[in-house]
Amino acid sequence: KVNYIWFTKPGSFAKLQSLVGKDEKEVWTDDDKLTFSSVYSRFVMEYEAAGGKKLTITPGDAFLAFLTIYGYEALCKKTANELKELVNKSWEEFTLLEHENEIDLKMDPNREKKPLISRLLTGSKKLKIAFIYAKTPGSSAWTYAHELGRLHLEQMFPEEVTTVCYENIVPELAEKAITDAIQKGCNMIFTTTPAFVQASVQTAIANPDIRILNCSLNTSHRYIRTYYARMHEAKFLMGAIAGAMAENDRMAYIADYPIFGTIANINAFALGAAMINPRAKIYLEWSSLKDDDLGKVMDRIREKDISVVSGRDMVIPEDASRYFGLYRMENGTPRNLAMPLWHWGKFYEELIRTVMNGAWKYDDSSAEKKAINYWWGMSSQVVDVICSKNIPNGTQHLVELLKETIMRGEFNPFSGVLYSQNGIIQENPQGSLSPEEIITMNWLCDNVIGTIPKSGQLNDQAKSVTLQQGVEKGL
Repeated sequence: KVNYIWFTKPGSFAKLQSLVGKDEKEVWTDDDKLTFSSVYSRFVMEYEAAGGKKLTITPGDAFLAFLTIYGYEALCKKTANELKELVNKSWEEFTLLEHENEIDLKMDPNREKKPLISRLLTGSKKLKIAFIYAKTPGSSAWTYAHELGRLHLEQMFPEEVTTVCYENIVPELAEKAITDAIQKGCNMIFTTTPAFVQASVQTAIANPDIRILNCSLNTSHRYIRTYYARMHEAKFLMGAIAGAMAENDRMAYIADYPIFGTIANINAFALGAAMINPRAKIYLEWSSLKDDDLGKVMDRIREKDISVVSGRDMVIPEDASRYFGLYRMENGTPRNLAMPLWHWGKFYEELIRTVMNGAWKYDDSSAEKKAINYWWGMSSQVVDVICSKNIPNGTQHLVELLKETIMRGEFNPFSGVLYSQNGIIQENPQGSLSPEEIITMNWLCDNVIGTIPKSGQLNDQAKSVTLQQGVEKGL
């Protein structure tokens, strides 16, 4: 019964309900409504005093963006002066909402060297870089990949760069870790999970001179930059290998979170398998469902008589398990076929070069009021596929040919006629999906057996990530 707040985008009321800490159909008490009315009214007063009436968005749109950054409970405790200060500091977030093309996608590194005077103005200040990890490199394949990237950076720039890392940081302590890094002299910070977006933006607003980047996709914040890799290019090749190696047309794909990028990975795998085997069926499983675990997932896969499985991308150093990458089950034991590679070291190296040659500031000015997302792929050597000796030579040769065409930009995995579970997505045989369509896809290919889970079906960790990056945002 809150009927005085309006939005311009569908799904905003559901997002508001979640940000306020309510379940989807939970009814607000009188105290809930009174508290919300007070916070919202105080925000609108400061927002309009700062010039909000001149913007085309509604005060509700601005408030929702404000909640996403600072959190509802924190805003409830702010004084009038604190609220006014935060509204003024966050103004670019509100103006960004006016633009239809909110995100400026950088598909490849900017290797153009700026004029000498531009590089001199940029300065040659030594970079001290902090990496904020949600887990430890030993317990998480994702963190391990980024840690390899950090070490690569130190090897490539021993004189120009020093790095530090923070491990086992939960989202609630991310802002504290970033602030600590800044106080210790770090002038560039990589937060390596979408769960740290909120803390990254808050800290960036308070420290505008610090370069802060978050590893996420389709994130629209002007104060930070985000980065990710076009992993769907590698997943297409993995699907092609699976299509060649599966003996009964059945393959399984174990996905983690239903976030931007993950759905493209699933569909690219399915299209790659169908290219080699038009009868291929991909049985989709999720490792992040509540009251579920990998053991139950593998039991369901065995029940379906599936031998070829796409699991987590990389090996976990402290785990001797071979259940990673693409593997084939033989007598109850996984036999590894291939694995996708996130070469974060190459990404970090190329990005640091943009800072050193002055291209960083050029990107900033050219993007105007758009958020900047780096989304690099095989052409930048940020993504690759490693094949094992268990794959026949002919299949390996095919993979190399496909890889070369993707790297040269001659082939898009999402080209030609495309069918989803519910009908035609693209009917032009000569067409290809745009980068924006690939990023935001919320449909599954017609040869995928499974669904995209809703937030209520996920475990707590997955819920926190999907709140920021979930594909439900686009439904």
